[in-house]
Amino acid sequence: MNTHYLGGEEVRAYSRDLVRRIRDLGNKMPRVWIPIGRSGREILKKLLEVDPELDSRIVPVPAEFDRDHDHKATTARFEKGAKARITGKNVLVMDGAVHSGRAMLSVVRKASELGAAGVFSYTLVLKRSSVFVPSFWGVTIDDHDRAFFLLEELPNNRFTCAPSGPEYKPPQRTPNFHIRMLMKQDLELPKFKCGLKSLDRLTWSDYYYDMVNSDRDFWIYLLEVGTRIAGYVSFSLRDGGWLSVESVAVRRVDRGKGYASALMRWAETNARQFGCEESRLWAIEREVHKYEHLGWKKVQHEEPLCLDDGRYHRMCKRILYHLKRP
Repeated sequence: MNTHYLGGEEVRAYSRDLVRRIRDLGNKMPRVWIPIGRSGREILKKLLEVDPELDSRIVPVPAEFDRDHDHKATTARFEKGAKARITGKNVLVMDGAVHSGRAMLSVVRKASELGAAGVFSYTLVLKRSSVFVPSFWGVTIDDHDRAFFLLEELPNNRFTCAPSGPEYKPPQRTPNFHIRMLMKQDLELPKFKCGLKSLDRLTWSDYYYDMVNSDRDFWIYLLEVGTRIAGYVSFSLRDGGWLSVESVAVRRVDRGKGYASALMRWAETNARQFGCEESRLWAIEREVHKYEHLGWKKVQHEEPLCLDDGRYHRMCKRILYHLKRP
């Protein structure tokens, strides 16, 4: 999965190009501009910033759309009096991003039904799988990709969950640790006990052997505070496009410091990078509520797994929500 960041300069460059192409249409240039929702209004604002003279030459007619119970766009809505402004005019429908394409298709059809002479369309970001391809667009991204635009700053990846931007709050825990891959020179180090027999019986050598010789993609990462190993996580990429978290453990004296959450966050980051739809794991019964707090859910109709530690429950977490299940 690729992440595309379109900063202010990039958005202005696309806006300047679009304005030039719209002006090149001459007397067929659309005079009624229809922004869809909030992102459409932001695109309209950027277009007017790069060519302020257009503000007196165009008529904005904002559009919204109703959604069904699955949050899919269904019916386009215009404000009262829109028909009189649209009938007989060339119009430009615009949005910031087109994913499924159904919302823009709905608005284009509605504008045509209201009597538009011609309908043009534009989006800054277009998903490759969209059912609708507009007249103009900026960036085409793959189905597994995501795009961020009109950001005042570009966010760094991090182990803490504190949001950036206007809602930023200082994290409660300081990430004064690092995560690294298990290496051959670690095999002589003693492995700490986490309290689960199923994990404590394994050595660093066992994990390293699986990582080097496994017939599937398998990784193990260590969390270190200074030079002390405080926890670890292992995961593998499975056929069918999902990530299996094989183990996650934190040294007893280091529990409650957010290390397990950071390790899980790193596993989920890898799942997104691989384009996985979801991650799965087996959680011991007494820890299920902690995973639920991190957004994991029990897999329905799957029997618990009984090991010498106790009962384990199958859990999963959606990673890429826009993908359709087969």
